[in-house]
Amino acid sequence: MVDVVTLLITSVTARAGFLIVFLLYSFRPGAVTAYRFWTLSIFCSALGLWITYQDPRFPNFEAGKGALVYFIVSLSVVSVRAGARSFFGVPIDQPPFLWTCLVPPLVYWATATAQLPPAYVLALTQCGLVYMLCTASLSFLKVRKRTLLPAQILVGSALAFYALALAGTVGSLLISEIFGYPALGPNSNNVYLSVFIDQTFSVLIYVGLISMTLEEAQRQMQVAATTDLLTGLANRRGLEERTLAVIGAGRRGRRPMAVLIADIDHFKSINDLYGHSHGDIVLKQFAERLPVVVKRQEDVLARWGGEEFVAVLHDATLEDATRLAELLCRAIESRPFEVEGMTIPVTASIGVAPFRQEQPLLEHAIHIADAALYEAKRTGRNRVCVRLA
Repeated sequence: MVDVVTLLITSVTARAGFLIVFLLYSFRPGAVTAYRFWTLSIFCSALGLWITYQDPRFPNFEAGKGALVYFIVSLSVVSVRAGARSFFGVPIDQPPFLWTCLVPPLVYWATATAQLPPAYVLALTQCGLVYMLCTASLSFLKVRKRTLLPAQILVGSALAFYALALAGTVGSLLISEIFGYPALGPNSNNVYLSVFIDQTFSVLIYVGLISMTLEEAQRQMQVAATTDLLTGLANRRGLEERTLAVIGAGRRGRRPMAVLIADIDHFKSINDLYGHSHGDIVLKQFAERLPVVVKRQEDVLARWGGEEFVAVLHDATLEDATRLAELLCRAIESRPFEVEGMTIPVTASIGVAPFRQEQPLLEHAIHIADAALYEAKRTGRNRVCVRLA
C-alpha cells in the first residue's frame, strides 16, 4: 500500500499541475476572473493539504494553527464558488465572500480556546465547511437559462459528495464523543483515508473545471455558428437545426404548423436616408418586437437574411398564423422606431404559408411563404398575404 507521505506528495504535485493550467488560463481572454479564483483555490488547497498533514497533532491543532489551516481551506472552497459565479456571469457577493472565509477559522479558534472536547471542535468547524461546499455545489448545479454542461454537473456533484463525506465525518465525531465509539472521521489513525478522499474529490473538481472550460468554449462556438450576431436570433443554419425537432414533433403528433416571412418595407431607403448604423438599430429593434407577438417557447424565430425574418409556428393552424401575422404587422406600424433621438416610421410585409402534411419540409414551406410575401409587396406592402401552395 502507498504510504501517507507518498500519497501526500502525489496530491500536492497533482495540484501543482492544475495550478499551472489555470494560471495560464487566467491570462487568456475570456473568463479571466473565474480562472484567477480557481488558481487561488488550487494554491490554497495544496498549501492547506501540506500544512495539515505535516503536523503530527493532526487533526487536533493548537488554536492558532487550526485557525490558519481552516482559513486556507475555507478560502479554497469559497474561491471555487466565486469562480463559478464569475464564469456564469453572476455578480460576486463580496461581503459574504469575506465573512464565509472567516467563519470556520473563528469557530475553530473559539472552541479550541474554550477547551471544548476535540470532537466537538472538529464537528462544529466542519459544519461550516459542509455549508460552504453545499453552496459551492449549487453554484454549478443551479438551473439557469442555458443547459447544464456535463462537466458542470461533474464539478457540482463532486462538491456535493465531498460535502456529504464531510457531513458523515461530523456525524461520526459526534457519535464517538457521545457514545464512545471509534470515530470514522479524520483523526491521527485515519490520515491515509483523509488524504485519499481529499485527493479523489479534488481531482474530480479540478478536472471538471478544465473540462467545463473546454465545453463552454465549444458551446460558444456552436452558438456563434447558429446565431445572427446583430439581432441575437437564429441565422439560417440555426433555423434549420432548431426546427428539426419541432417539425418531427409536429409530424408525429399530426399537429398543424405554419411559417411566416416578414420583410421590412423600403429598408434600402432607411439605410440611404438615415445611414447603415441606424438601419442596423432598426433591424435589432424589429427582432426585439418579434417575440412580443410570437411568444410560445416551441416557435422558432430567425433572421433569414438582410431585412427578412422567419417564424416557424408549432401547433398553429393557418388561421392562427394569419392572426399572428396581422398582429405583428400592426404592432410594427403602430409604434415608430426610436433611433438615437430620431423617429423612423417602419412597416412590414408578411407572407404566410402552412406546412403541407404530404411534404412537411422547411424549405418547401418557406418557398410558398416567400411567394406570399412577394404578393404582399406587389399589392401595396404593409399587409399580410397567405398562400396554400
